[in-house]
Amino acid sequence: MYNNKKTVTLLGDASVYEIDQHARQLKGVLDDVMMSGEALEIELGQLGDVDATFCQLLAAVKAECERDDVMVRFTNPSALLIEKLEDLEMAEYMGLSSI
Repeated sequence: MYNNKKTVTLLGDASVYEIDQHARQLKGVLDDVMMSGEALEIELGQLGDVDATFCQLLAAVKAECERDDVMVRFTNPSALLIEKLEDLEMAEYMGLSSI
């Protein structure tokens, strides 16, 4: 979809116990795309359990990208992630609603 993009795949569970690992991974990628001007694609299809802290992390990444005019796209979200985002009333903002 994007000509110049950087893709990051997030793996494993995404709960409060793993949030630091995911935050560090995303911070490194964000630094790269902000310097290069590339778009960012975050692949979510290989995640296990997710909780509200992970949803908040994704929202923070989206907000930072919007602030710095970086295109961000979340791909292949699980039904569990979409359900969690909908429960938190964040799905529409994230562009990941099931409707």
